[in-house]
Amino acid sequence: MLVPQRTGQNEADGAMEQVADWLAKLGMGQYARRFAENDIDFSALRFLTDQDLEKLGVSLGHRRKMLAVIAEIVPTTAHQINRQTSLIGATIGRFGGVRRPFLSFW
Repeated sequence: MLVPQRTGQNEADGAMEQVADWLAKLGMGQYARRFAENDIDFSALRFLTDQDLEKLGVSLGHRRKMLAVIAEIVPTTAHQINRQTSLIGATIGRFGGVRRPFLSFW
């Protein structure tokens, strides 16, 4: 997904092209202009919410698909995995071994 490093405006244009190509591969190329107009590149994708996509005019079905794909491509570091595993283990222990849903905002 990464392209060779560029400088200045060329770098920004390259980042927008990457997102446009990604959207086209998803069959959602019609949103490329809106993403570019709002400076949404790959580094911003991980922070998009359903509300953000709705403001951009993305249909409900496409929002769901986009968010699912974004969740799959957001890199997770080993440190994040270890931290989440530790937190989940501690939570299970507190509840006597009963598994309960646990949300981590870290």
